[in-house]
Parts: sequence; C-alpha cells; structure tokens
Amino acid sequence: MLNESRPVILSVAVPVPIGEPFDYLWPGPDPAPAPGTRVAVPFGRSRRTGIVLAETARSRLRPEQLKPIYEVLDAMPLVGPELLETLRWAAEYYHHPLGEVLMHALPAPLRRGAPLYSAGEAAWTLSPQGRAAQAQGVSPQAHQLARLLAVLVESGPLTSAALAQQDVKPATVRRARDKGWLESVAAPAAAIEAGPPKPGPRLTEDQAAVLRACAEHPAGFASFLLHGVTGSGKTEVYLRLIAAQLEAGKQTLLLVPEIALTPQLVQRLEE
Repeated sequence: MLNESRPVILSVAVPVPIGEPFDYLWPGPDPAPAPGTRVAVPFGRSRRTGIVLAETARSRLRPEQLKPIYEVLDAMPLVGPELLETLRWAAEYYHHPLGEVLMHALPAPLRRGAPLYSAGEAAWTLSPQGRAAQAQGVSPQAHQLARLLAVLVESGPLTSAALAQQDVKPATVRRARDKGWLESVAAPAAAIEAGPPKPGPRLTEDQAAVLRACAEHPAGFASFLLHGVTGSGKTEVYLRLIAAQLEAGKQTLLLVPEIALTPQLVQRLEE
C-alpha cells in the first residue's frame, strides 16, 4: 500500500511574549523556505512576520488544526545559520522569547515585512481587514485609528514619515499594524527620489580641525577617537570623511551605535 505524503510543517518564531515557536503548514507546491527566512503568518486575527526555524516532522496540533503560511518574504534566508544560532543562544541565556530576539536583530522595516531590496522606502497601505474596518466604521473612542484609515483611503500608500506629517503618531500605526489592518509595500521610487545634493552645515573650528588631522595623516591604517557630547556635530564629521572617500573611489563602512537612529542617519546620508 502506498504511503500518503505527509504535510510539511514549519516551526516559526513569531515576535510575541511566548517562549515557544509556532507550527504552521507549508502549502507548497514550491520547496519549503529554509531556516532564517521571513514569512508572513496568521496569528489570531492579525498577520505577523515570523522567521522560519526548522522543518519539523511532528506537531502537537493535528494537521487540520495547523494554519498555512501566507507568504514567503525572502528569496533566500535573511538570517544566516551562524547569526540564527547566536540569537538562539541569546534568547536562552537571557530567558527572552526567541521571536522577539530575532526581530529586534532586524531593522524596523524588515520587522514589518518590507522587502530587503526595493525600489523605494517601505510604505503602509490598508489590508483587506483594514478596508473592512474602515467601511464598517471605527469606534469613536479610537479616533486616531479612524484618522489613520481615512488618510490611507484618501492618499494611498504612505511612508511612516509621510504619516507623521499628517499628524498620525507612530504608536497609532503600530496599533493598526498589530490589528492586521495595514500591509507593508514598497513606495513608488519617484516619491522618494533624491533631489540636488543639499549642502551640509558650516563646519565649526573643532570639526574643521578634526578633518584636517585625518587628511594630514599618512596613507595606511590608523585609528582616531572623536570625543564630543550629544549634538556637538560628530555625525557631520563622519559624513565629510565618507564623502572624501567616495570622491576618491573608495568605500566606507559606517556602524550605527543605536538601531533607533538609523532612519535619521539614512535620510542625512541620502541628502
């Protein structure tokens, strides 16, 4: 007698305050995504971004109880085996849910399901659930959510920065996202094309002295320590040094000290 093919079950880490991963059904027909790949999954009444941990032969749930994965978000694993193992260790060592640890290792747009490479910045649009909620009417007590839905209906996809200009708070966007009312899409490239390069601010005497010291140093490896209080203009020094390297046909690796500062720094680099 022929054996019936077994369903493919994937263990997925979802960013919720629960330590155990969740099992989902891979609908196929393509091969199942490898560990470290982001997937969109149903979670309660919402849609969440999770990371595949492994393919498993068994589940505590019966096959008919398993929910299928909505979508694979990456063409190849976003989190490599070594990083995945390191983050597993960190979650175990600090007794923190693995899904939250994995997601906090990614920039915010990737946590929301934005593509790794796209023609434009990640933007928000209404999901089918969001359109249904907007049509049915949101509770008067949730006027901020109602405003967000109305803005997106009128304007179409908008970036977080554009929503902020419409007086929509980031917390409101997060609430709508967690309810499954929003989907992340790539904003049209024309909407974020950079204009003519913007001149940087006039350098202070201290900034100019730092740049002269770096420029006068002989070619080859060297270390510099730039010390200054917050707001003293260190970032502008970095940008001038990067610009000089680019003009010389070289590359620069810039390490960001705090993930929350990334959007502002990226905007300044683009300018």
